[in-house]
Amino acid sequence: MNIYSFCYLKKNRIIIALLAVILMSLPACELDDIDSRDKFIGKWRVSESSEYYGPPAMSYTVDIKEGELDEDEIIISNFYNMNVDAYAFVSGNNITIPRQLICDDTIEIEGSGNYTNNEIHLSYSANDGAVLDNLTAILTKP
Repeated sequence: MNIYSFCYLKKNRIIIALLAVILMSLPACELDDIDSRDKFIGKWRVSESSEYYGPPAMSYTVDIKEGELDEDEIIISNFYNMNVDAYAFVSGNNITIPRQLICDDTIEIEGSGNYTNNEIHLSYSANDGAVLDNLTAILTKP
């Protein structure tokens, strides 16, 4: 090994050691700090279309807040324009409304949707035992 090879190896070791120190000093990215519910939280204007009741679409507002029982849970206030809360779960841009009873256990709802282009698109059903209503809704920020 000649002197040039020795200097070259020593120089590379110093550069590698410096890069290692720099990389170790950078803060770690914590994916757990990102809450996928954040984009869903707030007041939304709803345009809801019903298969059973037909046009025109009904317009009303809902308020979505974080649920307290699960880190993926959200609470939708004034769901189905009934002045009641419904719960749902968020995973990334997807939302799932599990089967549940609202309005003093008289209406069964369930559905799903997604967040895209600053809108929430939902498809869900509401069944009061006499009428099964299939609905679609687009939620936009006022």
